[in-house]
Amino acid sequence: MNTKNKVQLIGTVERPTVNRLETELLRATFNIETPSNYFNNAGMKTKGVFNHFCIAYGKLAENIDRHVIEGTEIAIEGILVRDESTNQTYVQVNDLLLLSKKSN
Repeated sequence: MNTKNKVQLIGTVERPTVNRLETELLRATFNIETPSNYFNNAGMKTKGVFNHFCIAYGKLAENIDRHVIEGTEIAIEGILVRDESTNQTYVQVNDLLLLSKKSN
């Protein structure tokens, strides 16, 4: 069986940070907040907000540094990755589309 690992999210950026790794590669980390309606365990329709931790590297990180601020709406595509050392799951971003900038 061929299993595929693909994530697509549209949401609002929170806490974007870009830094340079020891290898000189840029890395951007940020959260995407996605509002959602879902059914809880009692079967009641509930509104909620989910936060997804994301990491982007290289040119994507450079574009995030130049164009993305907190509150920007973006669409991303990537894969789920599990960091064994921290036991944390995150989205490794492979593509990004800027949908809107936060108005000041």
